[in-house]
Amino acid sequence: MKIALMTNNYKPIVAGVPISIERLARGLEELGHEVTVFAPTYKEQQDMENVFRYSTCLNHFIGGIVLPNPFDARIEREFKEHSYDIIHVHHPMLIGRMAVHLSRKYHIPLVFTYHTRYEQYVRSYTKGIVRMNRFMPLYLRSFMRHCNFVFAPTEGMQKYLTDTCRIRPEKTGILPTGIEKENFDIEPEEGRRIRRQYGAENMPFLLTVSRMANEKNVRFLLDSLARVKELYGKPFRMLMVGDGPDREGLEKHSRELGLEDTVIFAGTVRNEEIAPYFKAADAFLFASKTETQGIVVLEAFAGAAPVIAVRASGVEDLVDDGINGILTEEDTQEYAQAVAEYLAETDNCTVNKDIACEDRKSRAAEGDTACKEAGIAEGDTACKEAGIAEGNTMCEETHMAVGNTVCEETQSHMDMNAVWKIEGRKSADGVLEHGIYRKLPYAEMAENAFQKGTLYREEAVALKAVHYYNSVIAENVTQKKRNIRLLPAG
Repeated sequence: MKIALMTNNYKPIVAGVPISIERLARGLEELGHEVTVFAPTYKEQQDMENVFRYSTCLNHFIGGIVLPNPFDARIEREFKEHSYDIIHVHHPMLIGRMAVHLSRKYHIPLVFTYHTRYEQYVRSYTKGIVRMNRFMPLYLRSFMRHCNFVFAPTEGMQKYLTDTCRIRPEKTGILPTGIEKENFDIEPEEGRRIRRQYGAENMPFLLTVSRMANEKNVRFLLDSLARVKELYGKPFRMLMVGDGPDREGLEKHSRELGLEDTVIFAGTVRNEEIAPYFKAADAFLFASKTETQGIVVLEAFAGAAPVIAVRASGVEDLVDDGINGILTEEDTQEYAQAVAEYLAETDNCTVNKDIACEDRKSRAAEGDTACKEAGIAEGDTACKEAGIAEGNTMCEETHMAVGNTVCEETQSHMDMNAVWKIEGRKSADGVLEHGIYRKLPYAEMAENAFQKGTLYREEAVALKAVHYYNSVIAENVTQKKRNIRLLPAG
């Protein structure tokens, strides 16, 4: 299959969409498909195989990205000279309009991935002056009428497309960003190396990876960390990885908050070098509310780092509160309290203080599932889906044997982001008696995070994309046959 992936931004820019496209392209190529990425030109770009660079209008646009020129005549010439089986566009504007034109002119099926909550970005960059909450869904609906199929990275974003943008549910599907298999295989020593590098050998080590820009809500993290410092009362290290237009202002704000001995701004780390940072972290902090998925959340899971995040669309689909991370409202006191309590939990279980905890955090990479380690048969679906580790099964907590019906039925409560400690038994109407909500211990959260991450391996996502592509192409051929009309003889 010959596939065109079309984007308004790509490497060397380090951001979610370029990473998602790069991984999809690599996964498709490994499956034997021919992929061309159509991306704008950058001054600092390097030559890349199978990347078609079209021209750029402005080298410095909003948020440090370029303003591409999707009307570059060379794009259409490429489509005229080569036959593509499908176009997969990743933006509804600029290159998105060109993709619609090419799809119509050359009769190529068009699919689109909805990556970005544009209305939230605009509100952030204009400090709330410009709002597009009504316009954007109307524009997206108009654009997606021209698409044969639309991908959303999470279930929550799919719901936004169907409910708010009013896209037919049967025209949508979920295609997350894949996580590189190497991310799951980082040795513990690599994590220890990062901790030594930033002086966090004997203290909790927190991490965020983000563009240093207003829409990522990094200032909220800094304000919360100032409160964490008061509540926790002990040294800890927070590493801010990433660059962006607001980095200088954020560093100044950090100093004003008295965090210069706690927070380190590390700048950009190349994507191929970032995995050990997640392995090193005791937790990954995330406050962005503009994500459709949050690739870094999955990367944190691959490194067995629980995620403490602000409750928002996209993130809620990945972080199971109390199971593989913690979710709070966008309130500095609430968020700081959650982080401080988590740090107190890690006091007895940091990578450098407790070898047993380190083993638990990394042992899932050995290939055995948590259920196997707990002595649970492979056929026990409930325990496998929950990704529950040894020492953390509800079966053990209730002193019930594996397979007990009451234990299995409590799985539904796991799905509601709660872990129930059963101190009695079910009442006649099936309600759990004496149930109390609690969050899991650090090591168990870490193991559950890893198990969740394995569901998003790069190769699995590429296979899913091919399945969708084939369905779209087949439907397109069928539709063409329906449109054939027999002319009268003579």
